[in-house]
Amino acid sequence: MSKKTISYKWVLIGAEVIFFLNLLMQALLANPVKSQLINAFPGAAGPLIFVGIIAFGAFFIGGALIGLGSPGETIKEPAIAAAIAAGRFALLGFQAVDGKNITVLDWLIGALITTSVGFVMALGGAWVGEKLQGDTEEKHRESHEPPPPAET
Repeated sequence: MSKKTISYKWVLIGAEVIFFLNLLMQALLANPVKSQLINAFPGAAGPLIFVGIIAFGAFFIGGALIGLGSPGETIKEPAIAAAIAAGRFALLGFQAVDGKNITVLDWLIGALITTSVGFVMALGGAWVGEKLQGDTEEKHRESHEPPPPAET
């Protein structure tokens, strides 16, 4: 059976889509919505729910959009794209490291969690997108081995 190669075009498209969706979700849930949502739940639950909503909107929905829009069987591309997008946000988040409120270790743990959760959410979203896309001619071609060479 032939091995499907990763489409770097769709990895880059996916990274941009997920990055944009993350920015969009943050803008839609900016204050006063953010404060009200965080304060509605006690302790760490409020911030975790807030971050979870943004992650779902960016990574899962982004993965589903890429899985739906890209031709063929493309489960891996959105997941790799999510890791790239999460890495970009981690680099932006590094600006908040001040050594007192947020240390480098805090930032590193947050970046690893974000990348891991984003990868898994995008993988799940890609699976849903593939199911919504249905059976296509491209998928049918990918699932079959090429015919054996003719004997001469």
